[in-house]
Amino acid sequence: MDGASISSSAANDQLTQPLLAGARAVIYIRVSTGAQEANYSLDTQRAACELFASERGFTVINVVTETFSGVTLWERPALSQLRQRIKANDIDRVICYDLDRLSRDPEHLIILLNEAEFHGVQYEFVREPLDDSPEGALVRFVRGHAARREHSLIKERTQRGKHARVKSGIPLAARRASYGFAWDDTKKRLLENPSTADVVRRIFADYLQGKTFCQIAFALSREGIPTASGKSQHWHPEVIGQILRNPQYVDRGLGWVTGNYARKRKPQDCPDAVRFPEGTFPRLVSDEDFAAVQRRMEKNKERASRNNKQPHSALLRGGLVTCAYCGGRLHVSSVTRQKGGNPFTLTNYVCDGYRADPGRCPKPSISVRSLDGAIWERVSTLLKRPEVIIAELRRSHATDPVAKDLKVAERELSASLRRQSNLAASIAVTDDEDVRLLLLTDLADESAQRKRLTVERDTLLDRQHTWNAGQTDLSDLARWCDAMAASVDDLDYETRRLLLDALDVSVKVAKSTDQERPRWQITAALPLDRPLPLTPEQTIQPNSSAIVTCTT
Repeated sequence: MDGASISSSAANDQLTQPLLAGARAVIYIRVSTGAQEANYSLDTQRAACELFASERGFTVINVVTETFSGVTLWERPALSQLRQRIKANDIDRVICYDLDRLSRDPEHLIILLNEAEFHGVQYEFVREPLDDSPEGALVRFVRGHAARREHSLIKERTQRGKHARVKSGIPLAARRASYGFAWDDTKKRLLENPSTADVVRRIFADYLQGKTFCQIAFALSREGIPTASGKSQHWHPEVIGQILRNPQYVDRGLGWVTGNYARKRKPQDCPDAVRFPEGTFPRLVSDEDFAAVQRRMEKNKERASRNNKQPHSALLRGGLVTCAYCGGRLHVSSVTRQKGGNPFTLTNYVCDGYRADPGRCPKPSISVRSLDGAIWERVSTLLKRPEVIIAELRRSHATDPVAKDLKVAERELSASLRRQSNLAASIAVTDDEDVRLLLLTDLADESAQRKRLTVERDTLLDRQHTWNAGQTDLSDLARWCDAMAASVDDLDYETRRLLLDALDVSVKVAKSTDQERPRWQITAALPLDRPLPLTPEQTIQPNSSAIVTCTT
């Protein structure tokens, strides 16, 4: 028997009876997109279905509308509820405008029609009566197949058009722009949103000042700042992370990032990704701040205790020790062995060579105990000499680090104000309407430029204020160093880790058999070599940071 034929003799007897006046009917209306929902499609379908029911004397007890793709079946919530009513015999007829409004998939059509026939319910179609003959079932199948193919073609054409838009340098016009931006009237250009751009800058500034995702989200929620949707004032920490990772804020947006590259937050690795030209996105934060945020997030991820099975087993775990060959971070590995019948455990820092081609990295390893002991000896000896720390900090704070940039920003801001004043004067005296419109456009652009320069100037002033505050805090730091020197040998694991982070300690490890590289090399923000006497195996390599190398 054909799949569209009636599967119950009782249902068949019921459906062959004349249609009863006053039969309970539900009108089902579907569109695929919100754009169709906003125009005439829904109203047209409903009017036709109501007229159809009136002509046949049906009693319409409900009108069900749904915005969903016609190639799905189980995911459509309104249709699922309608099917439950069919199974409960709450209705006698379901009226649809056309077959493709019910489903574009021929197999789904067969399921829906057979299900309704089994429960004594009949589908009615306004544009074409339902033919229950085998020939009619074949026609329905062919029409459904054609509708599904048309849907595939529409989808392919839509994707091709979107890809062409992205390749031309225009971002896809989503329902709303990324937080901090706004679309212009043409939906082809992004502008800075004055009501949310400052929130983006605040999020970056708060994170650079040491606040966590949760702390930033809680503060924004407490102050009642609306989220991107504008419907809620509850910020989620994950949203803060998404904003901090978004390269659009430094005008480095990517388009056409698909598949796992988007889900795993590695859009730059996607081979099909399209980099938008410079100027596509208004720059909301500086390159330096964005890079600092990415470094901090990567460091937090590497050093989080949840990513380590034994977080206290090694002092330099989580990225402080890297491979001198491939640059990959060394992980902690423990191996149990036997000696004289007694088991003992060896714990080493080991490189997997994952960043190099197979065979390129020799995968060095080194004992955790020996390396941790050597590095902490350097750090603790430095901490016992607080005068060295104070002298180095005074030297690094001798010059204002933002004075030159601040002078340039002030000069550009003054020039922008002069240009804005000249444009306003020109607009006041011109009588040519076309020239006036051009001048107004230039004035708007100049106003946006002045706002951007003002934000940059204020950011530099904040940095200068922080530097000045650091100058006054050196005396407090000296007292802290004196107190720390007395208890440095009794510090717990967490405090030692904080000190290593504060000193920006990093270590590179090479193979013990490598004659061209030192066994390990330590780099820090302060001169870890000065408190220790140098031996012939140790050398000082001058650069911006202090470096000590050891060949043993």
